[in-house]
Amino acid sequence: MNAYDFFANMAQGLSHTRRNELMWLFRDALTLDMANWAQYELSNEEALILAQKADRLLNIGEPLAHILGRTEFFWSNIHVTPDVLIPRVETEFLCDIVSRTVDIEQATILDMCTGSGCIAVSLAKKHPDWSVTAVDISAPALKVARQNALDNGVKIEFIQSDMWQNVTKMYDCIISNPPYISSVGMQELPDSVKNFEPHLALYGGEDGLDFYRNIATNASKHLKKEGYLFLEIGEEQGEKVAELLKANFDNVKVLKDLFKKDRYVIARGK
Repeated sequence: MNAYDFFANMAQGLSHTRRNELMWLFRDALTLDMANWAQYELSNEEALILAQKADRLLNIGEPLAHILGRTEFFWSNIHVTPDVLIPRVETEFLCDIVSRTVDIEQATILDMCTGSGCIAVSLAKKHPDWSVTAVDISAPALKVARQNALDNGVKIEFIQSDMWQNVTKMYDCIISNPPYISSVGMQELPDSVKNFEPHLALYGGEDGLDFYRNIATNASKHLKKEGYLFLEIGEEQGEKVAELLKANFDNVKVLKDLFKKDRYVIARGK
């Protein structure tokens, strides 16, 4: 059977989103433009591999990024494993906000709770004159992040640390997309997240705000005067996180994402 007919049979009845994910799976496996699929006859081995991957995607519910082993993210190709959170489009927009806001030519940047390193790697790639440090408590996550830095040709300082414990320097800009899902929210996560992504990177305490309380108290100790703080948040956490920051930060603002939901809090050091 040719590749297009094989794809079309599998795609019958799928939602638009699922069909697109299946298309990306085929494109990755075949390394062919879709326009050429009808002329390409699959070997038995190729058909079996595609069927197995499609089963993981459509029936088991494994995320596409885990099956492919990578995802595209804001100028970068990011390797992902079950040890790290899969980068989302909302975090790409956070990188864009940082890139457009920080006007320091040789800025020093700290990415707290780096996970896959997607933020640190992408900003280092976009701004080669910036000096970027990435922090995470998870050794397996840092292994993934280091590989992403190597694959994307950027130099980043990595620190294994329980938040600020091993952080000693001062920075022009601190960025964090920390765990922010509450106890109730953890129960409501889709199976593709709950069953395949690390709870360490998701759970933010009973009300989801534990990491923001830590950041509100300690980030200013590592931020230069009038330095920048950028946070990604849950869509219902904007006012609460902003209120936590007001004691130690100025110009606290809540910004919306591309879907018009509260998603970021930015502030300046005093």
